[in-house]
Amino acid sequence: MLALRTLCACVLTFASASETFLVKRADGDDDDESYIYANLTSENDLYYINLEVGSNKQQLSVVVDTGSADLWFPSVSECKTRNCANDDFFNTSASTSFHTNQTAFQVTGSNDIVASGYYAQDSINVFGKEIEYANFAISNSTNETSGYLGLAYPALESANLTDDQIYSNFLTQLVENKYIHRPAYSLYFGDESPSILFGAIDTGKVNGELTQFDIVHINQEHFTKIAISMNHLNYDGTEGLQSIGDGYYPVVLGTGTDYSMIPADFVDSVGSIITLEFDEDADEAIGGVYYVDCISIIEGELIFAFQNVEFSVPFAYFFSGSDKRDGQCYLNAIVTKDGYIELGSSVLQYFYITVDLEDNKVGLGEAAQHPTHGEIHVIKDSIGDLVHPPTKNVYGKDGHDSFGFFDNQVANTPSNSSTTTSSGSNSPATSVSSSSSRNDASVLFVSNLSYGALILALLM
Repeated sequence: MLALRTLCACVLTFASASETFLVKRADGDDDDESYIYANLTSENDLYYINLEVGSNKQQLSVVVDTGSADLWFPSVSECKTRNCANDDFFNTSASTSFHTNQTAFQVTGSNDIVASGYYAQDSINVFGKEIEYANFAISNSTNETSGYLGLAYPALESANLTDDQIYSNFLTQLVENKYIHRPAYSLYFGDESPSILFGAIDTGKVNGELTQFDIVHINQEHFTKIAISMNHLNYDGTEGLQSIGDGYYPVVLGTGTDYSMIPADFVDSVGSIITLEFDEDADEAIGGVYYVDCISIIEGELIFAFQNVEFSVPFAYFFSGSDKRDGQCYLNAIVTKDGYIELGSSVLQYFYITVDLEDNKVGLGEAAQHPTHGEIHVIKDSIGDLVHPPTKNVYGKDGHDSFGFFDNQVANTPSNSSTTTSSGSNSPATSVSSSSSRNDASVLFVSNLSYGALILALLM
């Protein structure tokens, strides 16, 4: 049996990089403080939370990652072979409460090993509460400069992938110790006060309403990644509304990388509309990148329909704000054969995201450009009374497992379905065609980082 599972009393918790605090509760939640609110810091479109680890309370920032399930830190032993003065490495020998259980840990990427080491326990402090035994891993071999806080399903734990053993990870320990009611959290990656809220929803950070979507399986017997079902994808640009694809396709919400991962068919379909070019010498590490004239995407939008609820995302979010040369913008994405789209953090900053791993639900809405002091709704028995999508048909159920990508076609919605805007309105659905317009109430949130930098580059 995995040694981690013997520590049934272990508790994991955390503190934010700048402050961790409780805010106004919604009516009816006056006596319920079963949630934790923490500000995040942002660097290169990745989002970090700060933890106090060990008997000497070492301040360590880790990436908030919805695509993995382990909490891990790089070991300070890495500093013997490289300069890590400004990195977030854990000094195990400086903590008198640290101990290892000798269980192997390994994280793999698409082509290689990202980190390897062993599982361990130590105290972790959050909001003045010290946890004596928190489960995490130490990597003594990695190129990363900080660790990761995995928030996906336990089935993605390294111990389960290698030894078929599941242990009490971060979210599980929060529930076991009654800090939150359910393994649930909300993410806001807006330019103003990015944050994570464990066990609750902050209404002040949502533009409009949240819609509840089913989490779907991705070629797995158990839930692993946080994915929802897309039923069509359109592009709206200078040539009007055009269809990229139609059917049923999983879209993963992955905050652990700034870039997205997209299938080759996606690139071919979009490329037929905006003339994507390929530069095999631009990034040798991934075999080259796609680029386009920046001016051609300034007003372009990708329109994702999840269970027939549409979200219009500025296409500039898919392009790196720093990789520009001679008026060319480089696609911040990796082309894969994985059979799903994975949206990275640079795109996910457009959304307010709530995840409930117990009910297998995602709440999705547009992130507020200027957040307010909203109410906190504690997640108790479910993620709440959210808007339901027009259809229950999702990828992987009742034979819905195919998606057709098109080449520069006029967009149409399926004749047997309806489409609503991302505001979640229950009014009669609007059919989407080349001559129709989207609901004006569907507000577009333009990123100051991605979109603003794009326009600035064109003026230089």
